[in-house]
Amino acid sequence: MADNDIKKSKYDYAAWTGHCECGGVAFEVRGPMRAILQCACKQCRRSGSTLASFTNTHICDLVYQNDSGVAWYRSSPSAQRGFCKTCGSSLFYKRDVNDHPGGHLSVAAGLLNEPVGLPVAAGIFAESAAPHDAFHPDAPVFDIVYPDDFVVPWFAGPGTPMTPEKKG
Repeated sequence: MADNDIKKSKYDYAAWTGHCECGGVAFEVRGPMRAILQCACKQCRRSGSTLASFTNTHICDLVYQNDSGVAWYRSSPSAQRGFCKTCGSSLFYKRDVNDHPGGHLSVAAGLLNEPVGLPVAAGIFAESAAPHDAFHPDAPVFDIVYPDDFVVPWFAGPGTPMTPEKKG
């Protein structure tokens, strides 16, 4: 499949595909994905980007095509970060406690093949941002995390919004 091809998954969602720089990690997401959040927290900044852009999906909807490079690092008492042990690409962020059966998995948006079709919903942890960080100009920015009443949209495929859900 070419990087810009979109195919329907068995769940009637357009499947997103992605991979790390070296190809040691390749995957397909066969379910909804959340709009992108840009994070400037200290952990995200230290994981290889001064401003990390992550989408989110249900863990059960991510299917590896190649997982030989996946390694996990416990970045806090309550979360882990996935990276490629060969090329070092930042891949995933996973909290130990989730509100969805099976859990959610944050996916680095830069891994996704075009067309991504996911808008930036918000910038978070702006209080930790470096002076050179630039959040998306059309998205709201919050000092820490977004408030409980802020709705982050989910998408059934690139550019295809679903009914909004709170707190992805």
